[in-house]
Amino acid sequence: MSVPTWLRIRRGRDAGSADRLLAALIREASRPQPDARALTELLDALVALDAPGIEALLDALRGPDAAVRPVVAERLQRLQDPRTLGALVVALRDKDDGVRAAAATAIAHLGDPRAADALARALDDESPAVRRVAAVALGERADRRAVPELVLIARVDPVTVAWEMVRWLGRSVQPLPGATPPVDRPPSSAAVAAVLRPVLAQVPGLAPFVRSAADRSVFDLDGAGALELIQGSTA
Repeated sequence: MSVPTWLRIRRGRDAGSADRLLAALIREASRPQPDARALTELLDALVALDAPGIEALLDALRGPDAAVRPVVAERLQRLQDPRTLGALVVALRDKDDGVRAAAATAIAHLGDPRAADALARALDDESPAVRRVAAVALGERADRRAVPELVLIARVDPVTVAWEMVRWLGRSVQPLPGATPPVDRPPSSAAVAAVLRPVLAQVPGLAPFVRSAADRSVFDLDGAGALELIQGSTA
């Protein structure tokens, strides 16, 4: 199916248009070497249909086609639409690690308060990638359920965890302009510190990385100040 044909389909905004686009998406994704541009065009065309297109994507995410589920899950990361939460939660049980990780990432970008419980369940996933996404997303929400997994991650990747810690702490005192949920409503510095303090205590070598990250961050927060906020704040 050529791009002009997709565009002709895209002019319709009904379930029939969505079904035809979804069929084309499945065919393209199932090819031995899918065309990335074609996939993007088809995904964007479905999203442009709004409700019928989004429902078609969610049907594909719930469906049996192993080739298309990861593609759809990755696109839903950028959609940030609360209508997708239910299907994304189901996708956290997908047999494909990539689908589960993409679903967790998509859930992490939703401001829906129910997202936190879904992410907390993902902390028990067998895939380290899924657990990492869930822990970082919960840490961003100042959810203490993230602490055990953050400790494990920090022991092998202190640099990344330090940068995340500084980002969470920095936005609690200096929210960045143009932030999107859940970043538009950052937790208080005390709530963030309550999560970060036990991570810092259980990974003794982490403090220098936090200091360095804070000194180099975009926030008005230096290394000594970041450590003081973490160690001196009360929950």
